[in-house]
Amino acid sequence: MSQRTLARRSGVSYVTINRLIKGYGSRIGRETVEKLAGGLGCTQEERDSLLRAAGRAPGEIETKFAESPTTARLLRQIARLDSEEALALLTELEQRDREKAKK
Repeated sequence: MSQRTLARRSGVSYVTINRLIKGYGSRIGRETVEKLAGGLGCTQEERDSLLRAAGRAPGEIETKFAESPTTARLLRQIARLDSEEALALLTELEQRDREKAKK
């Protein structure tokens, strides 16, 4: 896909896209990453990957963090997990979702 096509599809200016590709871009905002991901037709997983590469978090994570001190504490605890612990927790939560969906 050309830079101009991506600009048209995403609503991000051609100049901004060109600067990012050439490495001249400053820290890219979450909104810009979201627009580019939309223009590229990214899946949620691909969108999250782009956000991580830009040093950003998905909007729903930022919102949850801001909602309450309890949520902020939970996210900090999750951030301290190593990869294996995070996978175990994720597996458990996904299993709970599947069980809820069955009911």
